[in-house]
Amino acid sequence: FTDEIEIAGKSLAIEGVNGTATLDGDYRTRLFRLSRESVLSLSNLILKNGFVDADDGGLIYLIESSRVDLSACVVDSCYAGSSGGAFFLRSSELNAEHSTFSNNTGRFSGGVAWTTFSSTANFVNCTAFENSAEEEGGFAFVTTSSVVTSLDSTFKRHHSFAGAVVLVEG
Repeated sequence: FTDEIEIAGKSLAIEGVNGTATLDGDYRTRLFRLSRESVLSLSNLILKNGFVDADDGGLIYLIESSRVDLSACVVDSCYAGSSGGAFFLRSSELNAEHSTFSNNTGRFSGGVAWTTFSSTANFVNCTAFENSAEEEGGFAFVTTSSVVTSLDSTFKRHHSFAGAVVLVEG
């Protein structure tokens, strides 16, 4: 990727084979920006090295009732210079199942996810380790009527000043 893919008011599905197909931001760009009720379905993929220097959502930025569904994906080594190392959600939804999240960093908050304005992030049968934020929520930062749920998932070795795994505000 040399630039993010913008999806506005549409749906897109990308399915890899045997979990070896890779979408790589090469530490130059985030991969996707969703708005206006867009839906992005990703399965059997390695998603890595998403990057934004002074913004949120190093891998995927979701606003305006958009949704991302992940199945059997690996999300690795994404960075946001603000918050949400991999995902930034504002009034949006993230559903992840059988996926792994590792080595993602949100500079200030939410190593993997930063959720705000009634967003929802659901993790089912996921594994997450070594994600970090300098200040709050090594795995996730949850604010403004948002919800993060986890079922049968494993969280290990997350790092931040406050809320090593999840910090809930307000």
